[in-house]
This record gives sequence, C-alpha cells and structure tokens, in this order.
Amino acid sequence: MRTPPADPLPVHPGQLYADLWEGRAASLRHLLEVRRVLETGCASVAASNRSEADLAAFEEILREMENAADEQISEQADVKFHQQIAAATHNPLLLDLMESLSNKLHENMKDMRALWFYAERSSAERLLQEHASIYEAIRTQDAKEALARMEAHITKVEQVLSEKGAGDQPL
Repeated sequence: MRTPPADPLPVHPGQLYADLWEGRAASLRHLLEVRRVLETGCASVAASNRSEADLAAFEEILREMENAADEQISEQADVKFHQQIAAATHNPLLLDLMESLSNKLHENMKDMRALWFYAERSSAERLLQEHASIYEAIRTQDAKEALARMEAHITKVEQVLSEKGAGDQPL
C-alpha cells in the first residue's frame, strides 16, 4: 500500500511576489480596519434581523467551504459568507457598503488566506470553525456574541498579518 504524499508546505505570499509584498501587506491592514468596523456591526445586526432563508443561505455557504475542491472555490465561499452576513442585516445600505468592498475583498482574500495557511498548518479546518462559530451566534440571535466572534475572527487575521505578513520577520 502506497503512502499518500504529504501536503506541500504553504508558501508565504511574500515569497511569491516579494517586490510587491510591502504594498500588499499595507493594503491588507487597511482593508482589515474597514472590515473590523463594518463586519462586526453587520454580524450584530444580522443576529437580530436574520431570517430562516438567511440561515439556509449560511448553511449552504458553510457546506461549500467544507467541500471546496480547490482554493479558488474556498475563497469564493469565504467572500460569500461575509457578504451573506451583510445581506442578513436586511439593511440595504449595509449591504451596499459590503458589496462595494467585494472587489477589494476578492483581491485580498487570496493573500489573507495564504498568510493564514502559512501561519497555521491545519488552518483550513480552523477557518471553517471560526465561520461556523459566527454563524451559530447569528443563528441563535445573540447579537453581542456575533459581534464578539467576528471581532475575534478579524483580530486573528490581523495577528497573522502582523506576525507573518508585514515583513517584520524573515520569510
């Protein structure tokens, strides 16, 4: 019986495009500041305003994340999850704000996820668990907990960026 090959170690995005990384890391930090303000509030409002249809949409997105055959599909599901939070607020202005960020979010999600996976070898499952945790707070209509879990999620991404992505440490 053959032993399957080990998963290759994730590559730090700074190694893929070293000349551009400093600017990309700064862009990620700026986007995370905006996400912290917008998405924590959206998570709280979504917990109060979500519908059964919203819950079904979240569950479908979480299944997509769990069953993603490749990283591109997983990234798309990740962005959809965050957009669904804004949709579940049922506030068209919050949804418009989140949709206006969607292009930036798509551009930067690949870098954020690459850093996350570089920092934590088993992080695909952990990332899914964090999203499921946010969903659970929204499902149970616990606005404070939804805000806290989104805050913790964004803080984790910021920590990974700070520790592994800002160029402060050698690659």
